[in-house]
Amino acid sequence: MCAGKTVFENASDKWTERELDKAMERFADIFGERAKTHGAAGWQMNDHAIRLTEQLRFDYCSDGRGHSPFLPVLENQVIRCPQIPTTLPTLDELIGIGGVTDGNVANFLLKRTAFEPAAPHVYTLHTEMEGMKLLPAFDALLSGWKTQAIS
Repeated sequence: MCAGKTVFENASDKWTERELDKAMERFADIFGERAKTHGAAGWQMNDHAIRLTEQLRFDYCSDGRGHSPFLPVLENQVIRCPQIPTTLPTLDELIGIGGVTDGNVANFLLKRTAFEPAAPHVYTLHTEMEGMKLLPAFDALLSGWKTQAIS
């Protein structure tokens, strides 16, 4: 979750359900099948949305950040939809910090993934960034991960 309250965190259960239903319907319209997973934009969720991940029978979700997979617990209730959290920073989060630029961001991140972690790395990309503006850096990152034998 992001620091501070977001509009989504304060949303009603009814609004949350309606928005997720619309997203599910749109996914099915485009791909011809129901969604099997969910990833929260900006890692923004609320308790009802987390409960819905189980009710909608997602195989797993990636709605937050962390270091290893887990089952969420809300008010002493285990939500039986595994969360696979993002473990690595996004390229746009790194650029501008400590001399990292779009020209060296891939190498910076590759140094973080050069050694076998205790749990697999999970990387979240933004299509509008890695697929467009940062495409050369993303290509370099993918090539580097191939060299590192990361799948």
